[in-house]
Amino acid sequence: MQLYHLAIALGLVILLLVWILLLVTNYNERLEKVREEVQATLAAQRKEWVASFLEQEKQFAESHDVLLQQAIKTHELLLRLFDQNTSKPPAAPINTGLMAEVMNRVKQGQDRVQIAHETGIQPGEIDLIRGLSNLIEKT
Repeated sequence: MQLYHLAIALGLVILLLVWILLLVTNYNERLEKVREEVQATLAAQRKEWVASFLEQEKQFAESHDVLLQQAIKTHELLLRLFDQNTSKPPAAPINTGLMAEVMNRVKQGQDRVQIAHETGIQPGEIDLIRGLSNLIEKT
């Protein structure tokens, strides 16, 4: 009779071990599925990040090209201003305080003729300051 009880207990222990093994195996399979899903999600996210980064780099390069073109145009305008009648720069250079005041007035949207009348700066120079102000803001 004791042998009978021992056999039943041993059978139950083996059954319990098999059940635990099945649970662990099932858990490992589910864990592997979750791991694969996470890796797939991360790979997709990485692709989106790379695409976004490349798009930002492209936009930066395009804006850099635009800024470079604006700088070239500003440089050409400066050369034309200096070369209009003489090869010398204007007799009265604009001081930085006055230039800052003009830039602020341009940002506020005041008319360039009004600014020219109040400050004594030529409208063409105000256009140049406006272009420089826009260039500075973009950089």
